[in-house]
Amino acid sequence: MRTCVVPGAARPHPSSTGRSPRALAGSLLLALAVVLGHAGAAGAASSADLPAPALAPAGCPSDAKGRFVCGVLPVPLDHSGGIAGGLGLKVMVQNPTTEAQKHQLLVVLSGGPGQSGADDGATALEQVRSPASSRVVTIDQRGTGAGALVCPALARVSAQALRNGTCAGQLGDRRRFFTTRDTVADLELLRRTLGADRMVLMGTSYGTFVAQQYARIHPATTAGLILDSPVPAAGVEAFGTTGYAAIPQMLRNQCGGGRCRGVTRDPVADLRTVAKRLAHRTLTARIFSTTGKRFTYRLRGHDALLGLLSESDLNPYLRGALPAALRAAATGDAAPLARLAGTEAGSRPDPPAMFSRGLNAATICLDSPLPYGFAMTAADREARIAAALGAVPAGSYAPFSRQDVLGGSVADFCAGWPADGVAPPSTAPIPATVPTVVLSGEDDLRTPLADARALTAQIPGATLHRFPGVGHSVLGFDDSGCARRIVQQLLAGTVAPTGSCGASDNRYRTEALPPRRLSALPRIRGVSAGAGRVVNAVFSTMQDAGFHDGLHRQADAGTRGGGLRGGSYRSTSKGYVLRRYALVPGVRVTGRFSYRPRGFSATVRVNGPGRLDGRLRITPTRVRGTIGGVRLRLVNR
Repeated sequence: MRTCVVPGAARPHPSSTGRSPRALAGSLLLALAVVLGHAGAAGAASSADLPAPALAPAGCPSDAKGRFVCGVLPVPLDHSGGIAGGLGLKVMVQNPTTEAQKHQLLVVLSGGPGQSGADDGATALEQVRSPASSRVVTIDQRGTGAGALVCPALARVSAQALRNGTCAGQLGDRRRFFTTRDTVADLELLRRTLGADRMVLMGTSYGTFVAQQYARIHPATTAGLILDSPVPAAGVEAFGTTGYAAIPQMLRNQCGGGRCRGVTRDPVADLRTVAKRLAHRTLTARIFSTTGKRFTYRLRGHDALLGLLSESDLNPYLRGALPAALRAAATGDAAPLARLAGTEAGSRPDPPAMFSRGLNAATICLDSPLPYGFAMTAADREARIAAALGAVPAGSYAPFSRQDVLGGSVADFCAGWPADGVAPPSTAPIPATVPTVVLSGEDDLRTPLADARALTAQIPGATLHRFPGVGHSVLGFDDSGCARRIVQQLLAGTVAPTGSCGASDNRYRTEALPPRRLSALPRIRGVSAGAGRVVNAVFSTMQDAGFHDGLHRQADAGTRGGGLRGGSYRSTSKGYVLRRYALVPGVRVTGRFSYRPRGFSATVRVNGPGRLDGRLRITPTRVRGTIGGVRLRLVNR
């Protein structure tokens, strides 16, 4: 018997909750109900002066029945009472099981802005293990879910629709009442409605900004802050330069510990090479659709590359695929990079009830620290943008250009917003009496570790916890359990000291550099060179399909995908079905395989180069079959 060396198996795609981990990050949502007519008429009293309303009944998801009560919280559109109209915010409230829970809430705040979260109560309860000190409450923040603000002009995520003011016009005058201050007033009304004395606020991404603002405005009723992937204290930065600065370190992190051995010596140098080429010419590659149809994909400019880097902090498979894709493109093979870009382009956009782009636009433009004021003329705004961006050192966003930074910036997106006058976010300090923990992934590009460090330094007594191998949304992607323990400690009245969750590295393996020819694969001793290499090509092909299925699922791109060099796969509850799927040029694999903890099980037909065709039956311990007429009986270990 001979030994066949099998590549490492694909790690199953993670899901710490019933929702996609992608949907746990900085752009998430669920359902909400809009109820008009609850607010007083013009000139009425502020909501803070009115009796707390009662929740209107609403149905709970099946996984929450018996543990939660669901309802709709009526809130005024304008908390000052100057404008008539109201909203209804869906909430899910844990049934109290201790006396302490009646007096303190743990309010879970989702990201975006634009993501709802009311139906996530059961998930939140799992993460915090039903603390005796607090009732878990989830809420659809105003403008999300069934009451999502909708800008038809943003249906295709058009930056121009923001820049020229089209979206603001479609939202109408109501857009002024969807700031973070308005959401904070909703939360205070929620606290009063539920009869609680204090609240712990646990936010992810934009939810951390809501939590910070509540603590600044209502410190006496804030019992604690849990800030996961935090937005800076001042809000979303106008040009996002800390995100650009974090890209090189993310690539180095992915390649640390020898994970890029045999792939690349320097992924950052590869990124520079690819960015330079894309700035001056088009890279063309043939890639394959989910049905195996071949088509040409063209990469030019930096948009697709920046999109992949940005999405990588929500997709650990994508982080694992980037070093090989960049290396291949830097050395003349654009197909792996084009394949990744095609996958992201094929991801399904969330409907408004899942993610409100209209709310995202309104809240970010009205809340963010922009280099201009909305009372300025268009020309003055442009001059302020140019001056502010000109003051940013080019080295902080290299290898990308100033135009790249401008085109992807909040400053540019909001340049056409009307002259709305709203109260800016609060800058009052968060007192030391509010215990605060900050959770930050070391591979986060949306809310980078540098921002988390700066925020932690601004909150007296706050502690920062770093998570190796995690991007955006620590609680959504940390498999070690460390993040949950830190949260549980705060809820129990103990704040863990600053540090890293250290030995627990959540990083996925780095994808191998795809071979450009069969002869690049190792042969198997005692077997003819061609047949042995084809066997190894089959294992590499199955590995590739499993890895890219995980990548597709994380990207919400479905359960089908094209091979790098041809064919397609689809995944099922029982495993994978390959149809002339090719990773290695000239080797196409058709059949079924599955992966178990001990290894692959497969029955496949192989079409190889020349006469190297055959069939293989693979178990975790044996490989049997024929390739090119050579009968094989191999030990698989």
